[in-house]
Amino acid sequence: FKLIDGYLRDIQELNDNHNNKHSEWEADRHSVEECRAEMNKIETHMNNRETEKNNLEQEVTRLTKLHEEPGQDELEKGQEEQLKREQEELQRQQEAQRQEADQQRHQEELNQEAEQLRQLLEGQQRQQEEQQH
Repeated sequence: FKLIDGYLRDIQELNDNHNNKHSEWEADRHSVEECRAEMNKIETHMNNRETEKNNLEQEVTRLTKLHEEPGQDELEKGQEEQLKREQEELQRQQEAQRQEADQQRHQEELNQEAEQLRQLLEGQQRQQEEQQH
């Protein structure tokens, strides 16, 4: 009976260990899914910012050409101020895009770490299953 009791304890310990690893794996999987969703949001946001940036660049180009056309000595003061505001906005957007790119790189690093953890857990689960057989 002692031998059987020992085996039962070993089996219970293996089951507990398996359940713990499975819980960790589920948490990691959920984390990876959240990271992917966040990356999609960031990508959408960056695409929108890129479109805005392109529109502003086109407007700056249009206003610059308007200023340089023959017969136009100066842009009206309001147009100059508008051009300056648009250039400042463009600079702010470019800085925001740089920050978003840094965030995306960080997110990708997190995803890689999560994937490594998932692979490690799968390997441990396989080892446990092999030990059980």
